[in-house]
Formats: sequence, structure tokens, C-alpha cells
Amino acid sequence: MPPLRPVPHPQVTEAELSAQIRALCTELHLHGFSITTYQIPGASRRPGSSKGFPDWVIAGRSKILFAELKSATGRRSRAQIRWAQAIIAAGGDYVLWRPADLTGGTIRQQLQAIR
Repeated sequence: MPPLRPVPHPQVTEAELSAQIRALCTELHLHGFSITTYQIPGASRRPGSSKGFPDWVIAGRSKILFAELKSATGRRSRAQIRWAQAIIAAGGDYVLWRPADLTGGTIRQQLQAIR
């Protein structure tokens, strides 16, 4: 029998993934804030944001989770990696989520854990 090959994951954008996370936060009654949801036209950076800061900050009863979103093939910038390291060094919870984490149930599981 030939080995099973992975089924290619449909191309899901970070914006589409973010919309699903917003829906999960609402469903699970979590406080979620995404700095990617607004932008001033013509501005080089979102107002009040720091280069590389995670896409989502999600607060539950027991923890605050910082989440960076990437497409299936997206790569983090150096600034994003530095932010991740700083959050972890300070004892924070940081995750990198991709579309496969949504379809595989990882995101729901991690969000349920902080409820």
C-alpha cells in the first residue's frame, strides 16, 4: 500500500483566520483584541502599534494569550520573533497560529483552556 500523502490545505489568508478567531472568542465569551482590524489609509503603521506586536491579545479568566497569525506558508519577521521572545521571557503565553491549527482544533482547545 502506498504511503498516505498529506492533503494540501486550502489557502486561507491571515484575515480569514482572524475572522474565525474573532468568532471563536465571541462563542467562548473571551475578550479578544486584534490590532489588525483597523488601519489609517496612507499610514505606514497602525496607530499606536509597535512593529512586530502579535496580531491578537485574548483574555480569559485564567490567562492572557498573545497570538501571531500566519498563513500556511507565512514567516514571522525579526520584530515578531523578538516580541515572542520578550513575551515568553516575561512569563506570558504566546502562540503562533496557522490555518491548520484552526481546522485541527488546536486554536479552540487553547482558547478553551484560558476560559
